Amino acid sequence: MAPQPEPSPPGEKTDVPEVIVVEDDPALAELLTFGLEARGYRFLHFRNGREALDLLKKIDTRGSTQPPLLLLDVDLPAL
Repeated sequence: MAPQPEPSPPGEKTDVPEVIVVEDDPALAELLTFGLEARGYRFLHFRNGREALDLLKKIDTRGSTQPPLLLLDVDLPAL
């Protein structure tokens, strides 16, 4: 089994998401975000592609050199 990436240390001074979830199925989105939250990752969840694109254009990465991981549904509405 491959080692899991370590989440940011608690109390880190950034609120830049480490993972972005774009999923329109509520049950699958809940499963994904539950797992991320349980492991201490900062994440954003979007219900459709348009919502994600509109907000992602505005995200301030605060100089982060590593982009967030994108978990993307392959058949998104509103794209």
